Amino acid sequence: MALNSIPVSASLLNSSGLPFAGIFQPFCELSRLDSEVPSIQYELFRCVDCFGYINPFFTMLENSKKIHCNLCGKIQLRPEQYNGPKDEFFELNRGTYEFKASKELSSKPSSKPIFFFCLETSEESLQMGIFHQVLTSLISIIDYVKPEYFFGVLTFDSEICVYRLGKQGIIQIAVGDDEGPNLTEYWESCVVCMENGRDEFKELLSSLLEIKFLGSKNCFSIGHVVNNVRGLFKDIGARVIIFGSLFGNLGQFKLDNLKVSPVHEVVDSIYQPNEAYSKLSSLCSESDIAIDLFVCTNHIVNIPSLSALSSNTGGDLYYFPGYNNEKDGERLHYYLHRILTRPQVSQLAIRVRCSTGISVSHYIGKIQTKGRQEVKVPVIDSDKSICLVFQHDSNLQEEKDYFIQVAVLYTNLCGERIIRIFNTKVYSTENFLNIFQNADCDALVNFYVRAAARQISEKSLHDIRENIQKSLIGLLVRTRKANSDMNYTRVLVPDSLKYVMLYLNSACKLPALTIGNVHLESRAFSLQALLSMPVLQLKLLLYPKIYEVDIGEHCIKHKNKLIPCSLKSLNDDSVYFVNNGDLVLCFIGEKVRDEWFFVVWGMNREEVLANEVRFEMDSGVCEKYRTMLEGICENNPAWHYSVYFHFQGVTSDYMLKRLMVEDALLPEVGYCESVTRLQKSLINIMSNQ
Repeated sequence: MALNSIPVSASLLNSSGLPFAGIFQPFCELSRLDSEVPSIQYELFRCVDCFGYINPFFTMLENSKKIHCNLCGKIQLRPEQYNGPKDEFFELNRGTYEFKASKELSSKPSSKPIFFFCLETSEESLQMGIFHQVLTSLISIIDYVKPEYFFGVLTFDSEICVYRLGKQGIIQIAVGDDEGPNLTEYWESCVVCMENGRDEFKELLSSLLEIKFLGSKNCFSIGHVVNNVRGLFKDIGARVIIFGSLFGNLGQFKLDNLKVSPVHEVVDSIYQPNEAYSKLSSLCSESDIAIDLFVCTNHIVNIPSLSALSSNTGGDLYYFPGYNNEKDGERLHYYLHRILTRPQVSQLAIRVRCSTGISVSHYIGKIQTKGRQEVKVPVIDSDKSICLVFQHDSNLQEEKDYFIQVAVLYTNLCGERIIRIFNTKVYSTENFLNIFQNADCDALVNFYVRAAARQISEKSLHDIRENIQKSLIGLLVRTRKANSDMNYTRVLVPDSLKYVMLYLNSACKLPALTIGNVHLESRAFSLQALLSMPVLQLKLLLYPKIYEVDIGEHCIKHKNKLIPCSLKSLNDDSVYFVNNGDLVLCFIGEKVRDEWFFVVWGMNREEVLANEVRFEMDSGVCEKYRTMLEGICENNPAWHYSVYFHFQGVTSDYMLKRLMVEDALLPEVGYCESVTRLQKSLINIMSNQ
């Protein structure tokens, strides 16, 4: 929760400048220290009034003969099943637990864990090496996927074909009706179960590599392909992963390229997706179909419309402008590896119940909502999170606990319908110091960034950034008033929120929110990526973590030491790893001794640069570096092994400067300058008051 202590009224909440919101990541991967979510083997008791599930905040009354619902206050007879001590029941002592859904709640047929790969085989896609890269990556990844998964493959250019392996070789099934026919009776012939079909699917992929595709100059649109795949799986559900470069001039759903650069001072409809693509995404969501898009192109493409297909169905969009197989192939491989190996569930439905006086206002994420209380998502994985924004329905009693329960109905890999319950509480108060001191900086920043990304089609970028600044100034003003501190020589911020200004200054340098010269496609891609980014990943994106390497011992120095993200912090005789949650950059100072290069690569610095070599991962020394990289990212499972090298004085500074978020990045100011400006604004406001 962004606030663990909440104001007693909506007016006090507004004057605090803080949001009543929480970041919800229901299927995040657990660390080694976390315990598994307990599974309960019987049907749980529910309140007869609000239908809330029994939880640790229910209280027993009158020698445990009656029970009090913490959500609505209803007092009712205690169920006989809870005769034993409280410790014997997970639902009475654990905040999170799950159980098998009853038949009334699981009447919908369970979807299948299907991954369906759609590969463009146009002339341009083949020349860029995308087709070959995807197939070779899939062949190497298949051994690591779960046996319950089903895989299938389709190619498209001026025709659409599904493939599978027959007794006498590869079988090609042509599809492509403009109306997106119902082909669900054929789905089983188009996919292979990994439990006993891994080798068969590998052989199919290898056979596709040997086919000499002619490579048409024309290509069906992505929407046309999606519509036909929907006809194949609309009663079954699937995760459809599309790889393309042209994005189509044939069939339905053709998109116009975006040619207008947005103006920051006004609201621009250019960020609104094409209406046909919005409707198509809704149809896919209703059919439990999620869409992932790999946009590997040298052209200007309509990212806002394409991202609607992924964002509204629980999928992701991966954007590779100016795709180069040597430069980008490794990242594509690890993105694909992550998609296929991370935990995921399907047919997600979320219901939120709150204590009387508070309720859900809206949600922010890659979701579709049904009213204020319910959310529907075809697929959700461990890297997705949802922002829940709450509101006051009435004034609250002071110094009292208020409760929130989130019930998640989903289908697991075995086709079982499961309900997972999450419980938490907040404390009401009129004391602003308590509110500030119990705020969560990471969740707060995550909300501000998501809210800004969500508003881009409703407000101008100038107004969105102005609102962020007003929130910061309001926080500073309210903190001073709460502390009765009028010493303007220092910035006064509660310890719990001391990094808020730093993170939000960094957020304004992201492609999504900067007023700098950013291509529209890059801005739109950055905006959609922020909508579901988990707290930890966004924290690293806003403030990358720097690790100094002990060159002699080949280990990390002071692993928990915070090194400022500024070029001034990097010594020219040292080696650093910089992790921003998406990639790792290895900075090698220009004065690093040749002995280190010989130990790692067996050649001096000049030879390493001339040969453009990387770590030889089969050497003993480089095995240590691999271990170091795994250790660096042990708390960020979304990270992949794509490492970029920066040789000081030789490599372009473009990527490095964007990782050093405390420095100025024109036209954006550095962190110190931003604090100075905020302080001046604060003094002006306080003086006028």
